[in-house]
Amino acid sequence: MSSVFLEQELSRAIITILGEQPSTKDLEVCLSAVEILKPPPAKQFWQKLTNSSGIYIVLAGKVGISDAADNLIVTLHSYETFGEATLFGAPSFHDYSARSSDDLQLAYLNGKVVQDLIDKYPKIYERILARAEILDFALSYCSNSS
Repeated sequence: MSSVFLEQELSRAIITILGEQPSTKDLEVCLSAVEILKPPPAKQFWQKLTNSSGIYIVLAGKVGISDAADNLIVTLHSYETFGEATLFGAPSFHDYSARSSDDLQLAYLNGKVVQDLIDKYPKIYERILARAEILDFALSYCSNSS
């Protein structure tokens, strides 16, 4: 995948995830801060309580999201995200972990960059909080159904 293609895909993903069109300068800051991660296959590689704040965007492969008891709750695909709850510091969000599929590729946008965007574009806060609450609802619902 060429770097120009990857940059265009990342730009689209970031804009979609944020629900807001940041300025060209702000988008460039995001793109320069993005880390591309390739976790080992079939491993738990992330846990809400122990990882830094930020948003993870699935670029390729799948991510299994499991509750604290390691029950699979949902499988995420391309352009879906996790990690939003780490941005709010709210202890009311349920703990969860992420497990990788084969050929998983993620884009990680750290919490500082996301917070800077929230400060400039307040609607981003609402969008990210809503995403965190949706996943938290799924974790709560499935945990109570067990």
